[in-house]
Amino acid sequence: MAADDHDPIVVSTATACVHQSDLETLGDDEWVGDNILAFHAEWLDDLGTRLDEASSAPSVKMMPPSVVELLCALDEEAGNQASSVVPTPSERFLLLPVSDRYSSSSPGHSAGGSHWSLLFIDAHKGDSFHLDSLGDINRTAADTVQDSIRTLIQAKSGGTLRPAKPRNVECLQQQANGSDCGIYVLCLSSLLHRRLSHDSPSDRLEALVEEVCESSTPDTVMKFRHKYLSWLQTWGEVTHHEEHVQPDQRIRARFLELFSGLGVE
Repeated sequence: MAADDHDPIVVSTATACVHQSDLETLGDDEWVGDNILAFHAEWLDDLGTRLDEASSAPSVKMMPPSVVELLCALDEEAGNQASSVVPTPSERFLLLPVSDRYSSSSPGHSAGGSHWSLLFIDAHKGDSFHLDSLGDINRTAADTVQDSIRTLIQAKSGGTLRPAKPRNVECLQQQANGSDCGIYVLCLSSLLHRRLSHDSPSDRLEALVEEVCESSTPDTVMKFRHKYLSWLQTWGEVTHHEEHVQPDQRIRARFLELFSGLGVE
């Protein structure tokens, strides 16, 4: 029996694929795996470029965990040439998933990791925010991630990140269990992407981040877990679990309906 028979494809696009085992990490009390976050990054990129094809180039980009981890693993010499390893993003706003395994205190960044948080950077102004559902437990890892992409941002803007370390967003309510950290990253990145794609927040970015965090309560995040899982299952059913099928307008509309279903606009 082929390996795919043991772990069938649920959703497959031209650039990303979700298997049944990935979907299981969205179940209750499960810790979200790298592949779901990687798929989500690709999905937000697709949403930004295709949902409103008449709009200008998207201003928000989420990087997949593999890219973030690669940047964190580069030594100093390679880090100075990071732009030759990872393409310099052209978007202003960057969303980066942070695992505690990226911490400089994890030898060789090889630890398995047990917590996700989200780093949000305004690459034009250099402001950055750390959204951590366990207070600021991923601080060292977030600092490592920010340092790792400094050369990419400098190459684009000619400036430096400020302040030196990302600001912790204290109004974000802490998760109510030990497994929702990755769901917070999915939910927060979705809400930030939605708001930043429609607003011009150059003079109120901090307020926008706080509004998104205040709306992401533990109850809302738990509901998002269920709705996100249901959305992916429906997507798979609509495409008959076939490979390399791009999402159509119905799939995009169903995703946007998640927000109204949560009472978050």
